[in-house]
Amino acid sequence: MQFRRAIAALAATSTAVLWAGAGTAAFANADHGAGTVHEAENERQAVDTFADSLPCQDDLGYYAITTTYNAQFHDTENANGFWITSTQTGTFTAHATEIVTDGNGDPVLNDEGDFIPATDPNTGEPVLRGGGDLETFSGKFVVWFGASVNPNESVETFAFTIHGVGDQGSTIDGHENAHVVTDGAGDPEDPTTPLKLAFDKIRCN
Repeated sequence: MQFRRAIAALAATSTAVLWAGAGTAAFANADHGAGTVHEAENERQAVDTFADSLPCQDDLGYYAITTTYNAQFHDTENANGFWITSTQTGTFTAHATEIVTDGNGDPVLNDEGDFIPATDPNTGEPVLRGGGDLETFSGKFVVWFGASVNPNESVETFAFTIHGVGDQGSTIDGHENAHVVTDGAGDPEDPTTPLKLAFDKIRCN
């Protein structure tokens, strides 16, 4: 489900920042009784557009996907570690589109690692595949991400649910649940960190 990578950017970015700074400091000061700090961020009616395949419908090719969502992010830090949660709820529309490719015909990615919709140089609108006759989808999604880090272990959990309907009768129903627990202190995003438990389960209905 590549779709969820783009709409979960807030959680991923925030976690990376904590690992680079606050998380390291927390372990270094674990016995010094530093106070607790809480931060929160909110987004309302944020809009993002990117190109990707649709969850559970990879065979339909690439789509220009526009999401409109509300998001909440909470971060609590103290001397023993940090805890974060992030929730996004929103709607999406998806139109079958061409994507930007290089001279070899390979997809070009933007700085976030996402595919780029090809656009008409005159209108700035995405170039639709099939002359615009291919199925268009719309629907809703929910993303939840949580992480807890302490001197004994680190835990990350991710959940993504999507439901969409096409204008030609097709449906999108998918759920993804991922969970990682480290074996001792460490960054679960670092491939060298020993893991106690890890899974990523995807279900298409």
